[in-house]
Amino acid sequence: MLIRPWLTLTPIQAGGLLIFAMLPPAVVNYVIAEEYQQEPHKVAAIVMLGNVMSFISLPIALVFALPL
Repeated sequence: MLIRPWLTLTPIQAGGLLIFAMLPPAVVNYVIAEEYQQEPHKVAAIVMLGNVMSFISLPIALVFALPL
């Protein structure tokens, strides 16, 4: 993690920060875009891409976040 040296985090906190950073985007973004008619189809595509990419990135993050 690039910002870890500047933060005073325990190893557990650093692992939690990494895991939360790797989580996919929330679906509430689509709901807000739909409500205000601000390109909801584009937002839905971004949310879907983020969820698909989380299948790849989350296991990698867990390898680095959890001690062996």
